[in-house]
Amino acid sequence: MICNDKSVTSARNQTVTIKLDHSCKGFLQKYSIISSIQYDANPTIVENPGLSGVLREYGKFFEDQEYIGTLVYEICMSEYYLIKYTGEKEEDERFMSVRLNIDPSKDVLVLFTDWDALLRYSNIFEEDNLQLEVRNIKECFHLVPAKYDSIVINPFGPKSFIITKEFMRHIQEVPGYDELLKIKGGFIMSASKAMYQKLAKLAVVRGVNVQPNQPLVITASVRDYEFVRMVAKEAYAVGAREVIMNWTDTELAKLNYTYQSEETLTDIPDWKYDMVKREHDLGACYLRINSDMPGALKDVDQSKVRAYQMAYSKKMKDLRKYTMNNEGQWCVIGIPSVEWAKVVFPELS
Repeated sequence: MICNDKSVTSARNQTVTIKLDHSCKGFLQKYSIISSIQYDANPTIVENPGLSGVLREYGKFFEDQEYIGTLVYEICMSEYYLIKYTGEKEEDERFMSVRLNIDPSKDVLVLFTDWDALLRYSNIFEEDNLQLEVRNIKECFHLVPAKYDSIVINPFGPKSFIITKEFMRHIQEVPGYDELLKIKGGFIMSASKAMYQKLAKLAVVRGVNVQPNQPLVITASVRDYEFVRMVAKEAYAVGAREVIMNWTDTELAKLNYTYQSEETLTDIPDWKYDMVKREHDLGACYLRINSDMPGALKDVDQSKVRAYQMAYSKKMKDLRKYTMNNEGQWCVIGIPSVEWAKVVFPELS
């Protein structure tokens, strides 16, 4: 590592050159970013070392199409802090904007890539009626036509970048743009991560009302694992003894109903009964997270589905009173999914 023409082992708040040996060529792409910043599991904490690093070199490489491709990718894959000002009426709500020297008559929407960039705004702790929101770039693009002329990333440093309407259109026309932003981890992320975090907390604290030292049993689709992690974190935060998962997968269920015999499907093993009985003995509470479309199994043999349901119900008959008689808390919530969105908004599918 070179700093001020000298070989050093560490440096702080200085520009350095890192020389890599040939063993790195196999996995480092052109314009790769090397960073010590670790992503936080908390969805309300935003870190974008990739975008921040790429922006720093814009002046050097802006004519290189490969660099521009990397920049567009990082812009699309990043999430941003926005400062929102609230008012007594909904129409009074607005996001922070600035006016730039290139056209002082027009408002430009402000985005921040991380906490460091946000704290460079000197009035952050002095203004009233201010709140932070986390949004992806597609959501930010949707805000522009109504009130803003363009977007500026990190206007107060460390490196600012303006997304003009022309560049915005260029990004939106990139092949795969919608796919990059439509799905992340299986469930729709078009809503702010902060909203999912609020729903997770609401489900734990108000919905199922997890008590200290009480187990929480969650039933959810495998594609919703990110949201499940949020729920688990909230459960442990209020003192849950343990979080027990029952994962579901519609596609796997279809395969089971298609290829397993009815005899196999209706052979409910004793361990499933013992597992549920243990949960009841420990005083567990139950949360089901729904995101699958109703009728997802309509194309499989319905006689097999009914046979399995009857066999399972018979096996668990004496345990059903735990939830049916409200001996333990239970709650069912729904979260968005791509399948639901296609049904509700077919014109946008």
